[in-house]
Amino acid sequence: MIVLKDLSKETNGHPLLDKVNLSIFSAEKVALVGRRHSGKSTLMRILCGYLRPTTGSVRVGNFDLGRQSSQARRLIGYVPTDPPLYPELTVEQYLVLCASLRGLKRSAAESVAEPCELAHVWTRLISSLPRGLAQQINLAQALLHNPNFLLIDDPFVDLDPAERTTVLGILQKFAPNKTLLLATHNLDLLPLLCNRVLILHEGRISFDGELKQLSHFDRLESAFLHYTPTQENAIESFDWSPET
Repeated sequence: MIVLKDLSKETNGHPLLDKVNLSIFSAEKVALVGRRHSGKSTLMRILCGYLRPTTGSVRVGNFDLGRQSSQARRLIGYVPTDPPLYPELTVEQYLVLCASLRGLKRSAAESVAEPCELAHVWTRLISSLPRGLAQQINLAQALLHNPNFLLIDDPFVDLDPAERTTVLGILQKFAPNKTLLLATHNLDLLPLLCNRVLILHEGRISFDGELKQLSHFDRLESAFLHYTPTQENAIESFDWSPET
């Protein structure tokens, strides 16, 4: 279980998150959506321990992320939007390195090769691989230690349809036994991965409920626009590019 209490984050006096309260239960599959700069990536980075909140607390499993950071982070697998890869290494070398940094043996790296569909490029340099395979490596490093919680930040950015289908299949393969929080702009994929939706708007949660609770809207984009109002509030005004 992940529990956030009165979580806020400010930068130079500007609020990025404003008193977010949230509970994500074991084995839940939760989508996190919002406009650009709504605070999604900030929230994900706080949850994985990369950023500290200005105020509030985060509990991951039985551990307080602020006071028991190392114990909490062992329960988390984090997939950032841009894979933090070493292009001069082979896929094998990179995943073995990631395993060793987590105190794991080589077998941990080998165990994710087939499920993440990397066996056929195992000895290839990462620099020679397309974006889709880089994202598969990114997923693999997050799964090495068999985490309880998967935090995935917009994994479909810049993927072609075939690459997106492959990444989606890998996520579907691992998701049943994990607690999943998926930040994405691909609203059409939500029913394939998640049954609960969080809509973040200007640093606050404007909707938190089951996906079926949005069924009275003609489409998910309409629900999204309803819960993230702007002056224009039109589909053409929405920026679908990844958050920075």
